Amino acid sequence: MYFDIQMHEEALSCYEEALSAKPDNLLAMLNKGTILIVIGRHAEAEKCIDNVLDRDPDNVVAMHQKGVALKGMGHYDDALQYFEKVIKVDSNHADALLDIGAVLLTMNRNEEALSPLDKAVKLAPESVNSHCNIGVALSRLDRNEEAIASFKQALWLDPQHGDALTRLGFLFRILNRYDEAMSCYDRALQIDPEDMEALLYKSELLNTLNRFDEAVVCSGAMLHLQPNNAPAMTERGFAFYSMGKTNEAVACYDAAINMDPEYEKAYFFKGVFLEREGKLHEADKYYKVAGYHRKQESD
Repeated sequence: MYFDIQMHEEALSCYEEALSAKPDNLLAMLNKGTILIVIGRHAEAEKCIDNVLDRDPDNVVAMHQKGVALKGMGHYDDALQYFEKVIKVDSNHADALLDIGAVLLTMNRNEEALSPLDKAVKLAPESVNSHCNIGVALSRLDRNEEAIASFKQALWLDPQHGDALTRLGFLFRILNRYDEAMSCYDRALQIDPEDMEALLYKSELLNTLNRFDEAVVCSGAMLHLQPNNAPAMTERGFAFYSMGKTNEAVACYDAAINMDPEYEKAYFFKGVFLEREGKLHEADKYYKVAGYHRKQESD
């Protein structure tokens, strides 16, 4: 990662030197904007790309990169407008179609996302991200078997795609295909031992399988990487509670709530503990935050 960043910074310096020598060099300006996007400096990138579009408003590459910069800043409606401008000029622009689908997914417009993503994958069947995003859309629409097929296709193209592995594992888990789910998480963690999503899902699955000692270790690995990770602390608490280590469990739930006062799962588990201790009034306070209604005797 360090070398990638160093290379990008060096490339940025080269484009700045070119622009210093020739300020109207649109290609250098556009390339500078592209590098700024890659290193996450989206607002600066937008300014560079705007300079290009001011002088060359029909530049399709600049239009697309403007959309990418806007997407990176979270301006999703504006980003969609630019990606759609690109499609009006070039209806077979696979990257713009992929970006439209990705933005719609971010906006939870999952059904709408499928159409541009399907077009993108037909134009570029080797696009791992297109297959992966189709899988995301399908899984959100509860079309799980189709989603599994999309993630598997992504992994056939790129067996080292950690996000596809983690998402495939999540689908296997909700379908109670636990061995397949665990295999996906383990493969993802072989690729990136610090994959927080894979670690969390693995911790949850270990708790589901009553493998509580391993869940404590797995959640501990997450907390080593991110000491204020409320989901990790909550899973750790659940494992301790299931092992009969009540004091440790309650300490974890309280710590998780302090880390993230809106993390409902920690409130729910704390409520379960209080209910089992007979402290029903206190339990109901925690259940209320978790959006859970305890069944009353009169219910």
